[in-house]
Amino acid sequence: VLATLRKPKAKDRIRSFLSLLAKIVEEKKTNLIIKRKQIAGITGLSYENVVRTMSRMQKQESRRVRLW
Repeated sequence: VLATLRKPKAKDRIRSFLSLLAKIVEEKKTNLIIKRKQIAGITGLSYENVVRTMSRMQKQESRRVRLW
């Protein structure tokens, strides 16, 4: 897991993290609420970088991401 989070691009770090979360949620058949600030802490990115990157990802991709 940590190896995938050390990718140089913010988009790759966030995408890897969200993919991991999606697998966990699917296995547990539950909902998961995680704040952008938490994503920043886990991925080692700044809060602002996470906000910008996730906003771009949400516009470009059909993936459903609810931002808090």
